[in-house]
Order: sequence, then C-alpha cells, then structure tokens
Amino acid sequence: MKFKNLRESFLLEAMSKPMTMRDVKAIEKKYNQKMDQEEIDDYLENNFSPDGSARPDAWLSLGYPVRRGDYYFALIGKRKGRNIKDNQRMNDQLKKMKPLYDDPGALYDNFMDWCYENIKDSGVGDTMTREEIWAACLHIMKKRVATVYVDEDVAVDEAFFKRLFRRLVRGIRKLKPKGVPKESVKEAVKDEKLIQKAVKIAMSMGGNMTGAYKKIERMKRGLGDHPVVMNALRLANESVNENVLAEMEMKQIRRKHNVALRRAVKTGNLELPQDAEEALFQWAFDNNEIKTDDPDEFTNWLDSNLDDIVRGKLD
Repeated sequence: MKFKNLRESFLLEAMSKPMTMRDVKAIEKKYNQKMDQEEIDDYLENNFSPDGSARPDAWLSLGYPVRRGDYYFALIGKRKGRNIKDNQRMNDQLKKMKPLYDDPGALYDNFMDWCYENIKDSGVGDTMTREEIWAACLHIMKKRVATVYVDEDVAVDEAFFKRLFRRLVRGIRKLKPKGVPKESVKEAVKDEKLIQKAVKIAMSMGGNMTGAYKKIERMKRGLGDHPVVMNALRLANESVNENVLAEMEMKQIRRKHNVALRRAVKTGNLELPQDAEEALFQWAFDNNEIKTDDPDEFTNWLDSNLDDIVRGKLD
C-alpha cells in the first residue's frame, strides 16, 4: 500500500499539477481584474498549471497535464487521456528528430509530416497547435523569430506578398539532414519536386478532392498518400467540415484569452492584448465574418459578437 501511494505521488510530481487558488490570484494580479466564481471554478476543476513545462510563460493554464519539461501542444481531441498520451509521443519524437536538422524550419516540416501520419483525431492541424509546434521547434533549437518594425507609411508592393504566399504554399525546404547519403538526398530532392507539383494541383483543384487525388496518383503511385500532399488536399477541399474546425479554433482562442475577453465585456473596452486580437481577427477573416483587413470592420464585428464569444455561442 505504501509503495502504491509512493508511486502515485511520484506520478503526480512528474506531471503538471491542477490549478490552485494561488495560480488564480496570480492571473487576477497580472490582468488587474477579479474573476467571478464561475471563472474560478472552471480554472480549478478543468485546468492545470504550466509551471514545469518547457515553455511555462506561454500559457496561463493548460487544458491537460504534461510531463515536467515537456512542450504543451494544445491538442483538442475529445478524450483528455488521448491528448495526454499523444502530447507525450510528440515530445519524444521531437527530441529524437532535433539532432537531425540544422534549421528549425526543416525540423518543423518533417515533424509535422510525422504528426499527420502518427497522431490521429487530436487536431494536430489546428492553427493553435501548429503555432505551438513551431514555437517548440524554435525553442528546442534555441532560436527565436526576429522582429522587424516597419513604419505604417512605408509601402510594400503586392508582389512581395505573392512571393511570400508561394513560399508558404510550397512549404518544402531543400535542406540536407545530417548524416544522409548523397544518393538519398538526390532522391529526396526529386520527390520534393513531385510533392511541390502535387501540392499545386491540390490547391488549384480545391473542392474536387477525388479528381485531384487521381491526377496526383497518375504522376507517381502513392504520391497522393504522402502526408504533405494529404494535408494539402484536406486544406483545399471545400467539403472539409470547416464548421467543426472553426469551433475548435474559437474554443481554443476563448480558453487561452478567457480573462482578457471577460474583462472586455465587463468594462466595454475593446482594446485586447495583441495576441488575442490577432487570433480573433484571423478567425473572423477565415470564417468570412469580415471581408477586409479594415480595423473598423473588425472592431464593429467584435463589438457585435463579444458577448457571444465569451458565452461560447461561437464555439
């Protein structure tokens, strides 16, 4: 009996601990805003402290516990136990892959390929999860994104954004992993060119997933089943259940920025933290709630929908 209690205690110590009133008080102090009892109960019953995780300052609370020193990937599967195990598998795989690459972008691309192939029904393609994976790739390689400030009156031509978009869609870096024979690299480059063509076909035939898949398979048998190509087909296909994806994304946004959103409702001040505003703007734009990047249009949308966001009606 003593051994069982000792083991349970060890397991508890090795994982994230449930949120405490001390954690809640720290959040209230950070935002200078008192929570109501419903918010406090939600934190205490359903959330875990980020202390001890690999990036403890990235989240106010975690939706499920992680091992000490692990990254939290904000998985959104329906079963919490499955999310915990998948989060651990992803951390183990990321640590195995890290020594193979010199560049965080290459690590991210190859790690995402592994995730799409091995982690099912946990939402690894969700926007927030992909952002956390990218942040983990930077962190584990001790890198950070450089910030460049540009004056508002400096014009950036449209060609710049078109070139950037093409690079994002291509999404495949020709970087040589450490210790791979030259013959393997040549073969990989050849396959990458085929994958790039397949991604272009998928994006240009959005809404016709079957037709795009058949056309890609005629290029090379099995190419349509490559993780990168499969992901492109899913993204481009109009029959994807976008409503479910939108619900998941909004639920994650609401959870991460819960305090700031509730404070905005109570005070009537729509000036949200930058990361919260950017997340809401992206969601609204992706879901055709707003049509342009005009700040006034976004502000009007936010003013009309803030109550529904906080109450979970847009979840």
